[in-house]
Amino acid sequence: MAPPLDIIHSVVILPNADVLQRDSAQCGFTFSARPTGTLTTLDSVFQSINAALTAFFNAPSTVGTPLAGAISQSVPRTANAISIKHYRIGSGDLVTPGSHGAAAAVTRFTLGGASTSQKLPQEVACCLSYRSTYGGAQEAGPGAVRPTSEAAQDMGAPLTYTPLSTHPRAQLRGRTYLGPLNNSIVDNADVSDARVQQNFMDHVVQSGADLMANLDLIWQQWSRVQGGVRKVVECHVDNAFDIQRRRGVKATVRSVANPTGG
Repeated sequence: MAPPLDIIHSVVILPNADVLQRDSAQCGFTFSARPTGTLTTLDSVFQSINAALTAFFNAPSTVGTPLAGAISQSVPRTANAISIKHYRIGSGDLVTPGSHGAAAAVTRFTLGGASTSQKLPQEVACCLSYRSTYGGAQEAGPGAVRPTSEAAQDMGAPLTYTPLSTHPRAQLRGRTYLGPLNNSIVDNADVSDARVQQNFMDHVVQSGADLMANLDLIWQQWSRVQGGVRKVVECHVDNAFDIQRRRGVKATVRSVANPTGG
């Protein structure tokens, strides 16, 4: 049997120990079945993605702290506490507009232990950036053909249009923010600022390379602007922490100074 043609967007949900949905962190990855692989059913694709992302988070590191070890202790390590929601967003290399909808499947895995109990703020993250092949795309210049929105089509617009000016290469890049984190990956040797340890960066990049080398799956870069996916060919992590403000927790205590009583 031929592999399914479905494009799957898989969202890893890292719940907070307070069990509030709003405090969960999410990391998204997009995949399709490799034509030369062994997957023949959609369920086998879901299970293969679950195995690949479990390894991405839990695989031991030969160079430093594994990703699971760097994840904050605020994320529970109980059995199957981490869920992955899988969405069918298209077929072949085309994404169906408005196709995100409800999850087609949910799989689970158990996150490996934290390296330390000393947590960083929930909104601190490490960014994994990736890209597909640039080809002849320029950093800035004429845009590629894009699908027209359904609302515009309802008003008589054509099915596609070409923007006069845009950033074509930006449409071929993607990123996902890994976290929440603990302080085991902070480079304490850098006296000028708090930065990400080199060995952790190397481990995450190697884990990304493992996703690219998966024999049954193709890690895809999903361009929402262009309405399609392209195979990821490169990933990188830099040594600057990123901030995801939406992951920050709400304040529970406030200290006030009001000497005049006004």
